[in-house]
Amino acid sequence: MATVATPNMSSVGECPILPSAAIAITPADGNTFACPISVYVGGAGIVTCSPASGGADVAITMPAGSVVPFRVLAVKATGTTATLMVAVY
Repeated sequence: MATVATPNMSSVGECPILPSAAIAITPADGNTFACPISVYVGGAGIVTCSPASGGADVAITMPAGSVVPFRVLAVKATGTTATLMVAVY
């Protein structure tokens, strides 16, 4: 059996902390999150969101069971077709 090298190994004390909470997301054009969050997408579709870095809203086609690849401040109702979304923080 081969040993697979793991780059940047760290001790248990240095491992990143996993998110500690999650809430269901109801897309809304006027609401924002108090802090940037990660978005898990349970049902495939388009997620229209505001990136945490600012700038224009972004529409991303997401497969079921995936995570938006950046943190967001808002998930907009207009343009969003994805379902079963969860904010992870």
